[in-house]
Parts: sequence; structure tokens; C-alpha cells
Amino acid sequence: MAYRALALVAAALLVPALAAGQSPAGGEAEGTPYEPPRTPWGAPDLQGIWTLNDAHGIPFERADEDAGKTLLTEDEALARRERTTLRSIWGYDREWRDTALGFVRTAPSRQVAVIIDPSDGKLPPMTPEARERVPVMLAERRAVELAAENPEDLGSWERCATRGLPALMVPNGYNNGVQIVQGPGFVAVTKEMIHETRIIPTDGREHLGEDLTLWLGDSVGRWEGDTLVVEVTNFNGKADSFHGTSANMRLTERFTRVDEDTIEYEFTVDDPTVWTRPWTGMLPMKRDDGQYELVEYACHEGNYGMFNMLSGARAKEQAAAAAESK
Repeated sequence: MAYRALALVAAALLVPALAAGQSPAGGEAEGTPYEPPRTPWGAPDLQGIWTLNDAHGIPFERADEDAGKTLLTEDEALARRERTTLRSIWGYDREWRDTALGFVRTAPSRQVAVIIDPSDGKLPPMTPEARERVPVMLAERRAVELAAENPEDLGSWERCATRGLPALMVPNGYNNGVQIVQGPGFVAVTKEMIHETRIIPTDGREHLGEDLTLWLGDSVGRWEGDTLVVEVTNFNGKADSFHGTSANMRLTERFTRVDEDTIEYEFTVDDPTVWTRPWTGMLPMKRDDGQYELVEYACHEGNYGMFNMLSGARAKEQAAAAAESK
């Protein structure tokens, strides 16, 4: 109890000081445009260890009660992040959570929702075909998972294969670290969750042929001023990403360093088989070289998750067979 009280006091003292002068995304106050540092070969320098902890708690879509609201207050943002942390504890103690009070050194984002376009903060309507297809697909997938015969019957999340894009970049209660490393003609982005690394060429090459598809698609980058723009195509459609994205998705990402300690990560989903129009989300990434360290994400190694899911399915089958025999 004494430790928790101390953590609450520390957070209360820390957040106002960190929040002073910050924009909704965590960048500098409006004024003189920020000039990012440059690499020895002249590209904007995005390198470092960043976290999405500030963005934890931002709802994907704008809540109805926040309609017309542009920003939360600092107190509202802090309370929202803490509520989200407590809701997402699952079987973990709060000490495991990156965003538990007393464990983060940065102020939570005051951003109202991840979705910034459409302007109402809501996802656009699905196509008529997708409205019929997606619920059926999800129900069928769930039925297969509940009766899984093999690990391959389970989704990519349960198998620890991938989180997919853009879901990979959406913050959780833990493993929110992002490390960016650059070299001439390339940018590498490592996400701590699943420990996936994307090697993004910026040397002007074309996308892979359409017959070659990948879990995270084929990323090709270019510089537009100080912004790294990444076009991602060639998805295999197997990743359990969110909101019904398909193999036809074209994802455009923008990484812009808006101050010394902040990158704005913006992503646009264009998938005409699912959505009636493209939509865009934005999240702040905060620099934390001094405290945050990316750690190995071993996932199923050392735990019984996969074994218990498969053995649980067999136990249900045995119970059903026994009931039928009676």
C-alpha cells in the first residue's frame, strides 16, 4: 500500500511538468518548425528507442460523448490511461504493465481518438459485401479455434506468429517499445511485441511482384521532406489484424519527428474490398533512450498456452462424446 501511494504521488508530480508545452500528440507547442537532426548521409534521423506508452488508452474510434471535442484535459488523459491499464491487466500484476502509474515518465496523450480521418473519429462504413462476409469469417474462425486440431488451426496471435499491420503498431499494456535504426538506403523498425523487425528500403526500388505475399506485406519507403513515407502492399491476408483488413489492403505509413522526443506515426488504410473509403489513424511515439529497454518477447516458449488450448479442445470433445453416449 505504501508503494502504491508513493507511485501515485510521483505520477501526480511528474505528469504536469512533462505535459507543459506539449501538443496533443506529445510534440512541441506550435511555433518555429522543428528541424530534426540528420544522419551522416543527410536523411532525417529517426533513430532511437521510442515507446507508445503515451498512446495507451486512446480509443480507436471517438466515443459518442466526446463528439466535437478536440483534446482531453491533462487530468482526463491521465485517468483514461490508468483506466485502460487496469482493464487490460488480465492475469498480470500491474508491475508488468508499461503504463502503470509510477512506471512511466511521460504524460499520456490528450488525443481524443486514434482515427483522425474521417473527421468524426469514426471508421467509415464497410462495403455491403464486407458487412456480410466479415461476421461470417470471424464466426467460422472462432469455431475452428475452439476445436483446434493443430497449432495451425489457431490464429496468428495465439501462435505468436505476428500481430499484423497496422495492429502491430497499436499500443498494448506492455511491450510498447519501438526501436528505429537507419543506414544509407534503409530504415529498420523493430516492435517489441513479438519482436518483429521490418527492413524498409528507401533507395528507390520497386515493390515485389504481386505473386510474392508476406505476413507484414512488402514495405517500400521514401523521404518526403522530413517525413518517412512507407507504402506497404503484397499482404498475404493471413494475419489476424483488426477491423476486417484483407490481402487487398494498401497501407501508407508516415513517420515524422516533430520534436526532439516525439515521432508522429500516421497510417492510412485503403482496402476497397472492406471499406467504402480510406481511413487514417495517428499515434505519438515518445523517445525513451534513458530508461526503456527492448526485451526479448518469447511468447509461447516457457509457458503452457498452446498445450492447454489444444488439450482443452480435446477435453471438450471427450465431454461431448460422453454426453452423447448417455
